[in-house]
Amino acid sequence: TGVYFTYTNDTGDTVYAYKYLNGLKKLGDKVCYSTGYPANAIMSSLNGNTVVVYREAFNNNCLYVKKYDEKSNSWSMLLNGSMQANSAIIKQRGNLVYLLRNGTVVGDYKTYLYVYDMSQKASGWKQVGTNMVMDSAALEIDICFNGSLPYVVYSNGTDKTYAMTLKNNQWEQLGLKVSSQ
Repeated sequence: TGVYFTYTNDTGDTVYAYKYLNGLKKLGDKVCYSTGYPANAIMSSLNGNTVVVYREAFNNNCLYVKKYDEKSNSWSMLLNGSMQANSAIIKQRGNLVYLLRNGTVVGDYKTYLYVYDMSQKASGWKQVGTNMVMDSAALEIDICFNGSLPYVVYSNGTDKTYAMTLKNNQWEQLGLKVSSQ
């Protein structure tokens, strides 16, 4: 419980994380320090598990995911730059961490969803579905769940919003566009 947030300092080289619950608590010394310009840090916290994803904009958009350990007040690596993305979203469901990454460089919009099982040591990141979620520019994108089934909702910036679901381990559009405004 509480409100969790991240921010990057004014020189763009350090990401910090905080929790607000009856006062402000800094989570670890810092999430990261990098000259690769860590950007777009996003945090997820569920049942005592707190994770952060960020990309290094000046390091080929490499993605990093770190997990917070409350006992040691420190961060450990779950993903060490082996994926690239223009943007990423991270969410949790039970012991699973879901990472949605969109594109790798300007003009690339291939979007994939990955899952990491925190209950297993060295589980690694596994792709969800045998195909990409979408191949479209995404102005807004998010992950949501119905039970344990993940859904991806996105707006492509042309006044249309879509929902994607897994069917027979393949991503497909759920119905028609959700909105036209």
